[in-house]
Amino acid sequence: MKSQKLFFALAGVATVFAIVSFVLVSFGTTNNNIFPTSLNSDPGGTLALYRLLQREGFSVEREFTRPRERKKDVGAVLYFERPLSIFASDPSEQFDASSYSDDVVIIRALTSYALPKRTEYSAVSVSSPFESFAWVKKVGQPDTFSKSGTQPILEAEGYYVISSLIEDGRVQVYVHNGTMLLNRFLARDDNAEMIVATIRSMVPEGKKIIFPEYAYGVGAPDNLFTRLGPTYSSTLIQLLVMLLFAIYTLGKRFGYPDHETPTKPGTGDFVKALADAFRRGRCTDIVLDTELRRALRIVSRKLNLPAELTEDEKLARVPGQLGTIMRALASTKSAKPSDKDMRAHLELLNVSLAEFEAGRVL
Repeated sequence: MKSQKLFFALAGVATVFAIVSFVLVSFGTTNNNIFPTSLNSDPGGTLALYRLLQREGFSVEREFTRPRERKKDVGAVLYFERPLSIFASDPSEQFDASSYSDDVVIIRALTSYALPKRTEYSAVSVSSPFESFAWVKKVGQPDTFSKSGTQPILEAEGYYVISSLIEDGRVQVYVHNGTMLLNRFLARDDNAEMIVATIRSMVPEGKKIIFPEYAYGVGAPDNLFTRLGPTYSSTLIQLLVMLLFAIYTLGKRFGYPDHETPTKPGTGDFVKALADAFRRGRCTDIVLDTELRRALRIVSRKLNLPAELTEDEKLARVPGQLGTIMRALASTKSAKPSDKDMRAHLELLNVSLAEFEAGRVL
């Protein structure tokens, strides 16, 4: 009955999981729009970039509201922007570099209006006079535009891939093809190595890298689900649903109730219970008296002793070593010897009694 209960519970959990998976696959469509929040696991998001920087040892942090005071532990702000366009419509949520200290590096990743397809991606060889970019050989093709007056950090065939500019008393770093930092293209060529090298060369060690989520209209609270992101949050919700369903089904009886038939104790159970009672009560005198009476009956039949004799008279007529052992046992049994002494007495008695029955002792 219990195996059937477990089978139905597992079958129910598997059915719910299959239904949830089917719904997610049927109605879940991949969003190809550029929405560069680090909470977005779609191709146009930056969740992969956020986790990449975490794995590289950087201290990264999301901001869901524009900071009201300048923090001293911030080293850089990584902001994605589109030319002549903004992601957040509310002016209070739009990105403003003046919200941060003058020593904070503003990294502006310029993206296109639409996310290119995988087949539309093209790469180009790059070069840089800085040693930190020695491992960066090939990255995504940059756009042809560049900001006038900027100083190149990474170039490709006359195009600026990364450049810097002192603007309003602060360092502004421009990634002229920020699209290659999105989830779809970050792992292609040396795109990941490029952004890591940029941050290592521009940001002091120990400083935080800020992802301004508010600039994209994301005002979600900082909780477990926002930190995990949409993909892992959906997985966590499914696991919680399965766990609750399993708890419900395993605690609910299927079919007719079980009728447990009580087990009737046998002779062995009574003997075991009696032995346990004797052991707990240290009733060694009862055990020795019982064995002595058994041995005396055997000897009386062997010697044809009269039945009217008392126990002491019968013991007095038992000859040899067996008689000595039985009389000694009769005198010591009332003292309740220990288990060890009791076993020693019984062993001597059984050996002598066996020799007596075999006729080797008169």
